[in-house]
Amino acid sequence: MAYFGVVSLSLSRLPFTEFLDFLTEIEADGFELTTVAGAHRGQVELATEEGRRRLSEQVAAAGRRILSLGAYNTFIVPAEALPAQVERLAGYIRLAAELGIPVVRAMGGELPEGFTREEGITALVEGFRQAARIAADHGVVLALENHGRFLQEADLLKEVVEKVDSPHFRLTLDTGNFCWAGRSIAEARAAFAALLPYVANVHLKDVEAGAGVRFVPAGTGQLAEALADLLHGLAKQDYSGPIQVEFEGAGDPRELLGREDPNIDRYLKSGTRHGLQWAKETWDSAGLHHGGHGGDRRYRTAGTGVARDSGICGGP
Repeated sequence: MAYFGVVSLSLSRLPFTEFLDFLTEIEADGFELTTVAGAHRGQVELATEEGRRRLSEQVAAAGRRILSLGAYNTFIVPAEALPAQVERLAGYIRLAAELGIPVVRAMGGELPEGFTREEGITALVEGFRQAARIAADHGVVLALENHGRFLQEADLLKEVVEKVDSPHFRLTLDTGNFCWAGRSIAEARAAFAALLPYVANVHLKDVEAGAGVRFVPAGTGQLAEALADLLHGLAKQDYSGPIQVEFEGAGDPRELLGREDPNIDRYLKSGTRHGLQWAKETWDSAGLHHGGHGGDRRYRTAGTGVARDSGICGGP
């Protein structure tokens, strides 16, 4: 039974209490906690013990769960710069462990000038081997997102996961990013199928692709059929991790922070609501049910031997 939620960055314009109320309204199981500065009107304070305690209490009072944590790191760097980046990611791992969050969404970075493709892969593998050991010590799964331009090849992503060779290192599959990076609908669909066994977290997006790429509510765009196949495939392999709607139809959410425009908020809520409902119905059509609030609390990601009690922050 998967857990259906929302990537909070996509609704980070909202005050945090309003965001939690919206999750309750749309019956989301939980959310990915953003760590972007200024998100949710600055109402989430992670730097202090008191702030973290308040966060846990708010989420628990709302009956929701923190399904994953959004981390930021760049591992494609010169060897002497890698330890600092590993330690940066380790900070997110420790935070996730403290808050009872089972998955940390990780980044990899772009390929800098002067790096070959092979050198980029080597740097990623070395960085995530180190980070995965830290994650294992804390009972957390790292999930590398196909974010940016470099990490949009299924074969590359598979190679990194297989070379790191740890059940504590998997993938966050962002379903819209392949097309955003210039891949065709058919190429994105093929990538979903190839990466299915490696997924520990899903950012669910749909697109309309033409002269450019426009994000639309999940199930309404050109990826709808591929997304349905992805959800059914995950269900058939007993996936019980997060599937989280990330509707970015109004643009980069970081650029929208601080803009007072209730029309944007209504639009983002509407797209998120539709996408979550579609995802749940599509999952249930495979003959399984999502985790809900009283479901089995064992948590298993695709293709791993990791099963843990998902005492996710705020869960009942």
